[in-house]
Amino acid sequence: MITALGATARAYAHGLGDIEAIVTDPASIAQAVLAAVGRRERGEPFYAMVLFEDKRLGITYRAAGQVCVQTTDPDMRSVVLNQLSSGDLLVDQGKPIRGMWAETTDVTGPAYEFYALADAILVRSYTEYAWIARLFERRPAPPVVCVAPERPVPAVRRRQPERLGVVIWAPERDAGFVGLHAAALADLHGEVTCVVGSGTLPPTIPATVMTPGDPRVDEVLARATCVVCAEPNDPADAVAFASLGYGVVAPVTAGAHEFADGVQLWNGHFPYHLYTAVVTALGRPAAFRERPAPPPPLRAPVVADAPDLPTVSVVIPTFNRPDLLTNVLAAVGRQTYPHVETIVVNDGGVAVDDVVARFPFARLIAKAENAGALRAIETGLHNSTGAYVMFLPDDDTIYPDHVSRLMAALLRSGAAVAHASALLRYLGRTETGADVLRGFNARVFSQTLTRSEGLVASPVSVNQCLQHRRIFDEIGWFLNDSAVADNEFHMRLVQRYTPIFVPNVTCEFRDHQRGSLGKSLDLGAALKAVYEEQHPFPGRAFLGEMRRQALENVARRVPGESPFAPTFVISQTPPA
Repeated sequence: MITALGATARAYAHGLGDIEAIVTDPASIAQAVLAAVGRRERGEPFYAMVLFEDKRLGITYRAAGQVCVQTTDPDMRSVVLNQLSSGDLLVDQGKPIRGMWAETTDVTGPAYEFYALADAILVRSYTEYAWIARLFERRPAPPVVCVAPERPVPAVRRRQPERLGVVIWAPERDAGFVGLHAAALADLHGEVTCVVGSGTLPPTIPATVMTPGDPRVDEVLARATCVVCAEPNDPADAVAFASLGYGVVAPVTAGAHEFADGVQLWNGHFPYHLYTAVVTALGRPAAFRERPAPPPPLRAPVVADAPDLPTVSVVIPTFNRPDLLTNVLAAVGRQTYPHVETIVVNDGGVAVDDVVARFPFARLIAKAENAGALRAIETGLHNSTGAYVMFLPDDDTIYPDHVSRLMAALLRSGAAVAHASALLRYLGRTETGADVLRGFNARVFSQTLTRSEGLVASPVSVNQCLQHRRIFDEIGWFLNDSAVADNEFHMRLVQRYTPIFVPNVTCEFRDHQRGSLGKSLDLGAALKAVYEEQHPFPGRAFLGEMRRQALENVARRVPGESPFAPTFVISQTPPA
């Protein structure tokens, strides 16, 4: 089932067929992220697609439209359009337009969390993906699948032209969007027709404007030789006209050249490049080459149920949070892996016997006194029987495919430890004490763990990991008196093991703003002590510099606040 958010997305989704996907306009990314989290919580694989538009080109086209209206002299219009191309055109109270371009360079930033939650990314072309991919830097990106839905354009009976005929095709845009295109072809001795959704052009520009419902459009296309497809990020129109044998001109950003031969490309910021492309396309038809196969169905990894599959022990420490314990046990109960053992360790808190009794797969160990989460986890480990172990605090959660994805990777590779990506969910509190969603961060805990990184400050939490229990026999347990026990543990881990990475978001850390221990202790001093006492490496200067920078980063944190800020903020906080 496709979830389409926004008018453009709804129109586009019709051509994608019956696939599991979330398709969104840029303005609806907040809703798309929430829809993506919902699918992850239900364990439903899905494609993610954002119908981005190059905002810089949009600014250029709109400015060119205003130039065409305000400048009636053709020579002066050429001068001003050249200023536009170079970025020197003064707009917005005398500022060069290149400043407006610079403000739009990071148009994909808000989409990172959406893409990171997906199993795969859908793109209209690999040209489009080239600038989307910059988001991921060193983080593994989801697989990418290129789609090219068919776009119906008039298939008319063409005839021998008597003069040059060019159609500027933008049926979903207004006339101002193609003002630059029409002005660039003002010197063409022939027939120039703009097919747009609405609007008119100044009479000083020698081009005829029509709307898609005008019967004259078919007549114009019958005698035209070249079609200029104005959409800057969608190749569908250009591909459709190429399949009909027209000469085709398209912006290089649209990626039409990936699907059709002979498409003339032009840089949308330079109007006179368009003239060169058009006179070339008039003498050379384009030809459709190949349409990508439809996106394949997405399926989460399935570890077939078999008696010899190893058991996974999930150890859950809990202390005075029976409501959160209920939620996390329900999440464990939804795991698709068939052999899961659950150990709940009540670390001297209020009785939770009634909570655990509601989940027959869980076993309770009640401690008489509170000794801290690390000792509670150790108790759970000693009382578990699984060959593989994972630790899950009562205020976090895992998605239904968490254990299956990690176990599939471990069994396939023979590794001893694996981790997936995690989503940080930030929850605020209302006056009544209810949680409300404030935002997300899918960037902090979505990185691989190299040996050098593990020796500095691990970007992976133990809560994300699934490991063979022999690891604890070989390298020991957590340091119970350390505020950075997870970092210290990873310093030992990476010296003997390579953690493998499953690049899917399969779990959540939840920041409840309840004053967690990690926000109040002097983490810098604790980390420095680990560097100097447990794991000194005096002969590694570069490692020392990395550690110095890590301590500076910790020192800049504001006491009492979350160490990692939300990267995706919900402006209106809907219920979590």
